[in-house]
Amino acid sequence: MDEKIDRLSKAEYEHRLMIKAVWYYYIENYTQQNISHLLGVSRSKVIALLERARQAGVIQFNVQQDSGRRMEMERELLRVREEPHQN
Repeated sequence: MDEKIDRLSKAEYEHRLMIKAVWYYYIENYTQQNISHLLGVSRSKVIALLERARQAGVIQFNVQQDSGRRMEMERELLRVREEPHQN
């Protein structure tokens, strides 16, 4: 029974660590290195926490529609520019 409690505690600890890393990185604009010092974990752990949060849907990225259209146009212009010129 104690092992189950330890696993739940570890899972809860990891979740809270993930939320803190997300908050500091995306809301407070801390660097990954600053977060690693603040949370007492390695920078690679911070990177993993941020990636796990993204995959779990904790954080979501939303690009405004007009910005998305601009990016599509830019990609198309780059593609056309990179194509070999045919004579």
